[in-house]
Amino acid sequence: MYSLVINKKTIYIIAALILGICLLAACCLNLPGKLAKMGQPENTVPQADVASKETNVAGEPLVLNADQFQATSNDSSSEFFIEYRLDRERTNGRQIELLHDIIDNPSSSSQTRQEAQEKLLFLSEKLARESELEHLISARGFRDSTVCLKGNNKITIIVQAASLSPQDEEGIRQLVTWGTGVEGQNIIILAKD
Repeated sequence: MYSLVINKKTIYIIAALILGICLLAACCLNLPGKLAKMGQPENTVPQADVASKETNVAGEPLVLNADQFQATSNDSSSEFFIEYRLDRERTNGRQIELLHDIIDNPSSSSQTRQEAQEKLLFLSEKLARESELEHLISARGFRDSTVCLKGNNKITIIVQAASLSPQDEEGIRQLVTWGTGVEGQNIIILAKD
């Protein structure tokens, strides 16, 4: 009879692999839609896509015609936000794994373990707050955004837009101040088209 011993590091590696496979699957799920569009002439858009509606910042319905829809669906700006999030996931995953290694290492001092646990808690709270703020900014009518909370009470926000009006910037700044308590002068807001 054989016994199987799995240590925590192996479990973390397996969890990271599963997460990677899920991300890969999520990216590939849109593959059938891309393949279907490849078979269509360039100047046609599926009927469901022509009828799709979005809302602009003022809350009024914005109807996209076929030319506008193709221009927005192939936007390289969307790739920037996807790449940014993937890079952030990789970096945070490495940090989390390193902190778990320190916490699980029997030769680590209790003070080092305590500091690693505090950093891990801070990192998980930071990730949750960034995600929440990105969703709130999207709820204001922006297509996409990224939020980067820095440890020195400074925040950088990149919003998918050609430009931002002073009212848009102030609305985002108030939203982020409300959600984090960080003062407005410590919030940098950039537009990325």
